[in-house]
This record gives sequence, structure tokens and C-alpha cells, in this order.
Amino acid sequence: MRRIMNSRGITLIELLLAVSLTTVVLFSAYYFLIVSSGTLTKAEAEFDAGQDARMAVIRMEEDLRKAQAVTISGTNHKAVEVFNAGMEINIYSFNDDTSIQMVKYRLVDDKLERGTANLSCMPVIWEWITLAKRVKNDMIATPVPVFTISGKMVKIHLQVLDEMDELYDNPISVKTSITVRGKGAMN
Repeated sequence: MRRIMNSRGITLIELLLAVSLTTVVLFSAYYFLIVSSGTLTKAEAEFDAGQDARMAVIRMEEDLRKAQAVTISGTNHKAVEVFNAGMEINIYSFNDDTSIQMVKYRLVDDKLERGTANLSCMPVIWEWITLAKRVKNDMIATPVPVFTISGKMVKIHLQVLDEMDELYDNPISVKTSITVRGKGAMN
């Protein structure tokens, strides 16, 4: 019987070592993918929630830029008035310099709604749309007003959750300040 001196096979120990190293590498890659997937989900949730809030703020800014003081049935109204502990805001302006338009933003349950009405027509008919869902301002232990007024400055602060509650303990916070410059706006 002849013995082959340079056999090129692998031993059982070498095979076990190769399988163990491959398993460690594969589990590390799997763990990385799971962590990356969770991070991506949270980033998408933050973006979507923040985008809704930012779009709502842009819409409010457009309305606030047109705000003007008005007189309705002998009662003077400032261009912007805040009600309901900062959860509602009325914005007055003129359509084509003749009819008075009122835009109201309000927090109802967890929705930020925008309503418009032409106050020069009777009866007054409101049209409502939802701008942002899952607004958390009034659901926390110490409610944070959505709207505050300081001089001619209107401050807006929205705290928004995502659809999957990924951000429940840490909602997206969108803040801005807008100066109202309309005719006799805040006098």
C-alpha cells in the first residue's frame, strides 16, 4: 500500500473552523441589516411626520402674510386672534379688497384643521380640510399651545407623531415665527 504524502484534503477541525467563521460573518451581516432597517423605518417616519407639519406651517404662513384688521358688524377685529388656550387661531383678510375672508386653524382631537369662510355672505359657510394628523400638542401632560402671539409676531409650534407610533415619546417638533405686516394688523 502506498501512502500519498501531499494530499490536499481538509481536516474536520479546519471544516468546523471555516463553518464557525462563516456563521459569525453571516450573523454580523444579518444584525447590521436588521439595525439598518429599523433606522430606515424611523427616519422615514420622522420625514413623513415632519413633512406634513412643515406643509401645514407653509400654508399658515401664506394666510398670515395676507392678514389685515377688519370690522365686522361694528366690531373691530385684529388681523390675527388666538383662542382656546392657543389651540385655535383666526386670521382675517380681504378677498379682492371687498369681501372679508376668515381662515381658522384649530386642533381637533389629533388633527390640525383649516377652515375658510367668506364673512360677507350670509349664511356663513365653512369649508374644512385636515392639514396634519396626529398632532400631539394637547395630548401631553402640560399642553403646548400651537399658536401664540407676541406683538406682531405669531409663533407656531407643532408636535407631530408618525403613523406607526415610532416617535410617540419623541414627536417631531416644527416651530416658526411669522411677522404679521398687514394694514393695521396687530394694533
